[in-house]
Amino acid sequence: MKVTFFILISLFLLAGCSTHTYTKKQYQHTKENNQKEIIQTNEEVIQEVETPKEIESKTTKSYQTTMKTKKFAFSDAGFFIEDENLIQVQVYSSGMIVGSLKFYKDEDKVCVKSLCNTRRWFNENFLSLYYPEKTIIKILKSKPIMDSKNIQITDSGFTQNIKAYDYDITYRVDSKQTYFKDRKNRIIIKFRELIK
Repeated sequence: MKVTFFILISLFLLAGCSTHTYTKKQYQHTKENNQKEIIQTNEEVIQEVETPKEIESKTTKSYQTTMKTKKFAFSDAGFFIEDENLIQVQVYSSGMIVGSLKFYKDEDKVCVKSLCNTRRWFNENFLSLYYPEKTIIKILKSKPIMDSKNIQITDSGFTQNIKAYDYDITYRVDSKQTYFKDRKNRIIIKFRELIK
C-alpha cells in the first residue's frame, strides 16, 4: 500500500504537476488579483471594440454624381461620407468603385484613389490653378465659392456666374441638385441626392 502510494506520488511529480497549498488569506488575495486582471483585460477589449467618436459623427448620403475634369470623368451613383475633417466621395458602377476622392477640410491634403497631395496640386492637375484652394470642398458642401462673388439668392438656394480670363463659371445650388460648370476649363461637377 505504501509502495503504491509512493509510486503514484512519484508519477505525479514526474509528470510535471505539483500541488500548491494556499492559506485562506492567500487564496482570497490571489482570487482578487485574478479578478482585477480579468476586469482589466475586459476593459482593454471593450476599449478596442468601442466605436470611435469620429465614426459616430460621420454622415453618409447617396447621390447621383457626375464629375468631368481634365484627367477623369465619371457619372454614376455614389456616396458622400463626411465627418469633422474629411469629405470622401465614392462613385460606383456595376458594384465597383470607379472614383474615390478624399478632401481634408483642415489639412492641405487631397487624395485621388491612393495618390495624395496638396489642394493646389489637385486644382492644378484636375481643376484650375486659378481656383481658391478650398473651392472643391465648398462645391461638395453646396456652399458659395470665391467669397460669394456675384451671388444671387433664389427661392431654393443661390446661383453664381463668375467670369475671368482663366475661368467662366456657372454655379447653381437648389433643393434638387448642385451644379458647377466651368466652360473655359471644361469642368462639370453635379450631384443630386438620391434619398432625402
